[in-house]
Amino acid sequence: MEQSISKLAGVFHKYAIKDKPYSEISKLEEKAIEEGLTERERKFMRRVMALDVGFKRIGVALSDPLRLTASPYKVIERKSNRETFGELLSIIREKSVSDVVVGIPVNSEGKKTKIGEKIEKFAEKFKKFLEDEGVEVKFHFVDESYSTLEAKELMRSLGKEKETVDDVAAALILKEWLEREK
Repeated sequence: MEQSISKLAGVFHKYAIKDKPYSEISKLEEKAIEEGLTERERKFMRRVMALDVGFKRIGVALSDPLRLTASPYKVIERKSNRETFGELLSIIREKSVSDVVVGIPVNSEGKKTKIGEKIEKFAEKFKKFLEDEGVEVKFHFVDESYSTLEAKELMRSLGKEKETVDDVAAALILKEWLEREK
């Protein structure tokens, strides 16, 4: 696995185009094919997007194409499902996302909370929307209990005051998922 990551990193650095959006990943993937990377190895060149879904806002975080880091990306103000899904779809297409991680709060007994059930329904509707648009991504659900609290504490410890920390919370959810998937 370590050899594969090293090989991927080499292709990424050799062919990455500086100061351009990562929508250039398709070109990078073509180069990876030319370099002889397997389909499994190329899979790791696609980003993962994490969502911290709330009633008013959705925090979005993205991995790098090699799936080594998790970074806050943006906070989306929720509108109608269709508008919100459209905005998320734009990110998926622009950033070459293959997986979506959705944080679901669970209680102390490990069961989904009422809010968790609503978030899961939202995610299922989003998945259906993507299928209708012809976009195939894998969905993963993870426990996100306390991610917003952790994000607020992290920002405070860094001396940064931020009104919304939803994107930071999403990055914490993504970081945990990426570490588990290694």
